[in-house]
Amino acid sequence: YRCLKPEGFYRFIGPYAKSDRYLQDPTHCQPLHENKLAYLNQAWLKANGVNHYFAPYNFSVQGVAYAFHKDYELLGKSYGTQEESPALTWAMAHLWNVVDDIYVVLRKDPLIEEV
Repeated sequence: YRCLKPEGFYRFIGPYAKSDRYLQDPTHCQPLHENKLAYLNQAWLKANGVNHYFAPYNFSVQGVAYAFHKDYELLGKSYGTQEESPALTWAMAHLWNVVDDIYVVLRKDPLIEEV
């Protein structure tokens, strides 16, 4: 956070939390899930009553995309985009190995003094 200029973007890719790719690699210490990204935003922490610790960072999510396992790609493509597919949305929420990787773009926001 300290090295990123104000309003700079941080882009990263990682194995999705419900993926064997995450579980099989011993270097992956924390699962990466889109719901976890909310904890990087100080306003969200305060609004949800989990600001009992000071977060020395403040990011807003600018984008999330997924690399789907080859067996599930067709579910999304039949709808035009993967986000529009109810079957794919259900599979992501309930099944393992639907998503291989998650792509995330964060923006550095100013710190909020009193969170």
